[in-house]
Amino acid sequence: MVAILGLIVASAGTASATGKHHSRTWVVKPGHSIQKVVDKARSGDTIKLKKGVYYDAVCVVGKGLTIIGAGQGRTVVKPPKKFTKTACWETPDEVSGFAFAGPDRKSRVSNLTTDGHPGIGVLAFEAKRGFEVSHHTGLRHGEYGAAAFESTGIVFTHNTELGNGGEAGLYVGDTDNAKAYVAHNLMKGWAFGMFMRDSRHGLVTHNVMRANCIGALVLDTGPNGTTPEGVNRPGGAWSLVGNLLTDNDRFCPAEPPEVPALSGNGVVVLGADHVLVKGNKIIGNDASKPGDIPSAGVAVLNGALAGSDAPENVAVVRNFFKKNDLDILWDGSGKNIVFRDNACKTSNPASICMHSHH
Repeated sequence: MVAILGLIVASAGTASATGKHHSRTWVVKPGHSIQKVVDKARSGDTIKLKKGVYYDAVCVVGKGLTIIGAGQGRTVVKPPKKFTKTACWETPDEVSGFAFAGPDRKSRVSNLTTDGHPGIGVLAFEAKRGFEVSHHTGLRHGEYGAAAFESTGIVFTHNTELGNGGEAGLYVGDTDNAKAYVAHNLMKGWAFGMFMRDSRHGLVTHNVMRANCIGALVLDTGPNGTTPEGVNRPGGAWSLVGNLLTDNDRFCPAEPPEVPALSGNGVVVLGADHVLVKGNKIIGNDASKPGDIPSAGVAVLNGALAGSDAPENVAVVRNFFKKNDLDILWDGSGKNIVFRDNACKTSNPASICMHSHH
């Protein structure tokens, strides 16, 4: 998907501002094509979708639009019954609900449901002027509920992302300066509830990550995350504060050579730097089957498994742990790794919880 969207932006050229114009509001009713209206709209316009079911997959190239439904569960967008190759996807497996490639203004999607697209519910690639998804319900998508690649000013709020084994409910990847705000979302039924890969700068707060293989993963893939231009995007600079990570006990079988078997983890910091895990409730994370990453409420680990190296400047403080296979796991790697004032009972090494106040 990333490679294809890269070609889209290249073929579209550099998106330029459309200049000042009176923004227009378009209204689409069920039975009509959202894509046809998107093609007519100009950057800065708003498209309102009436209550009902739409069979569509919408590709927006170079334009920043606001797309608003009549409410979650009231406006429902399902995959088209017939596959059509577009600038955003070349095969049926890549079809997504809404895709924004290189928009020249802020892009927004809100108050609707996307259901069952093989690719992603809502995504943006190179959205440098802001990308917001709010009050979105994503159901059973093949890859992600909502995702942003190489984008800045990312806002994911009040979304319900319910998976059936896809990669992640919410995803921020390949982004040097995400400036992400992720709050008041539910992510359930994915490999990863919240996935932050080779990206930097974001706050994840007051979310619920339940019944995934891993609740939240902050990942640095090292050289694997290097751009074609040779720029390495180190993963880190994320704060996870005040979230509930519970019953993340799904089992995800290994997908060699890159993906290990996973189950039973609340938060995993893998090779990342400058990560704060503070004030979270981390409860009932126990593996349904043994995975390649040991089951724990919080695990801080060397990134060699993903091709990177040791974590740095990670603080795990004032979290509440209960009924996890192991509350805290640290493999001893890295520097400036701090565990303090956690309400925990079991840890490896045991000294972590012995020296915490609980």
